[in-house]
Amino acid sequence: MLEITPYSNQSERTLAEVHRAAAGPRAPAPATLTAAPAPPEDQVELSAAAEQFDQATAESADRVQALRAQIAEGTYLTPDKIDAAVERLYEELFGRNGANSPPADS
Repeated sequence: MLEITPYSNQSERTLAEVHRAAAGPRAPAPATLTAAPAPPEDQVELSAAAEQFDQATAESADRVQALRAQIAEGTYLTPDKIDAAVERLYEELFGRNGANSPPADS
């Protein structure tokens, strides 16, 4: 049979002591929080080549805008531009002097 030990005041613990023992060791109190120092500001220095690229990109964007406006207005294709494109295509297909030109129709 189960034996019950008598209750003794010497082994009695207060409820607060039981909770402290169950909680384990106490963590140290947090230190007073202070504002962290501000991080240094980032800085960028562009090389001369990067600055030239940036300028060229801006000029290209301006050129594209102008070409889009010409296309929208219907003034982009001119007879001179068409002739130049046909000549380049002919040279690409048949060579500069036309040595590989197709036979003439009779």
